[in-house]
Amino acid sequence: MNRGFSLATDVQRLEERIDEIGDVALVEIDPISAYLGGTDSHKNSDVRALLSPLKDLAEKLNVAIVLVTHLNKGSGAAIYRSIGSIAFAGAARSSWIVAKDKNDPLRRLFMPAKNNLGNDQSGMAYRVETATNQAPVIIWEPVPVNLDVDEVLNWESEDFRTERDEAKDWLESELCNGPVPTKELQRKARDAGHSWSTVKRAKKDLGAEARKCGFNRGAWVWYHPDDLPVKNEGDHEEVEEDQSKSVGPFGNSWSSSGDISW
Repeated sequence: MNRGFSLATDVQRLEERIDEIGDVALVEIDPISAYLGGTDSHKNSDVRALLSPLKDLAEKLNVAIVLVTHLNKGSGAAIYRSIGSIAFAGAARSSWIVAKDKNDPLRRLFMPAKNNLGNDQSGMAYRVETATNQAPVIIWEPVPVNLDVDEVLNWESEDFRTERDEAKDWLESELCNGPVPTKELQRKARDAGHSWSTVKRAKKDLGAEARKCGFNRGAWVWYHPDDLPVKNEGDHEEVEEDQSKSVGPFGNSWSSSGDISW
């Protein structure tokens, strides 16, 4: 049976793959929440136990490992704004936040929430532009950005971006790597602080669709609009998406050279 990569069981396989490729300097895991292998992302001890072999791998092979995560919709210090346990930030050598500049929607701020490797007082800014071959290119500004990262994140909570805007961005990032079962999205939305009703409205804005996989009692799966399979005769859109309220036969179900940074 095919299954996805899991940090709980496959770090040795990752090391073997790095050796096969050779001369690897960077490993990116995006998003980290997709590869936890059932580990409870809110339990500090479980998260640290999961990341410890990854840290050892980074040091052993002299590679940088970048973990990508989303921000929750809370407030407070930037170091506490990643989804799940504070152990994600605690295990990292450095933690960086990417946020929009409220005065320039095309400008992105790259700000340190934590940096044990160097200066943690200033950040950088960049824009994504299009090259002559139509490929996206990141253009970094030469002057450091001296802003308070906590203040920058507070901009993200202001009225210029609605909860629905945030939910749409979050949903697109979740679906960009392939279809995701409805029940898994419900759990991730709850962890990210998005209400399910807002996510469903964001789904319409994005143009995403839910399709049923398998026969009879097959699970509902959400697709990014770029990944939609050909619609067969008889296919229909999901009517009741709140599968958390579905009832099964047993009742209700819901259902240091190396470094790690994100």
